[in-house]
Amino acid sequence: MTEDDDSLAGLLTAISASPDLVQQALRYYLSERLDDLPPEDMRERMVAAAEDGPALERELAALERSSSELEDIALACLSAAWAEEGERDAIRHALDAATKSLPVVETAVLAIFGAYGLFVIAKEGGRRGTTRAQRDAGGSFADMPEEESDSPWQRRIGALFRRSST
Repeated sequence: MTEDDDSLAGLLTAISASPDLVQQALRYYLSERLDDLPPEDMRERMVAAAEDGPALERELAALERSSSELEDIALACLSAAWAEEGERDAIRHALDAATKSLPVVETAVLAIFGAYGLFVIAKEGGRRGTTRAQRDAGGSFADMPEEESDSPWQRRIGALFRRSST
């Protein structure tokens, strides 16, 4: 990874990031940013802040069964962070760490990290970049305008959180 990577999509394409690598990178990024907050505590915070706790639990259970949606949410979260130039080194570090470690195979943990990333974005008032990295049909990544790349999962999970929660 080079210092002059100015596009998350370009960086992900350059390292041939797999869906699993993207998901693991979000896990590493959030772990570092949140001082290794355990997934159980993340779940507890999200349920407490959700407008509808049972709906959140249903979304998490469904998300566990969808690797493509987990990747999509991870890309949305990493793209939102990438829009803040000061976060780019942390994302590069997370990608590097993810390439050197064994993956987490428990999808429940990855679903919690993905949903928690959306929770953090909602808590911060919907912080969004102007573009978002998205995998294209050929497996490479492209920067898409944010409004064209939201998935129904992102909208549903993000909508469960009160904007004023802590």
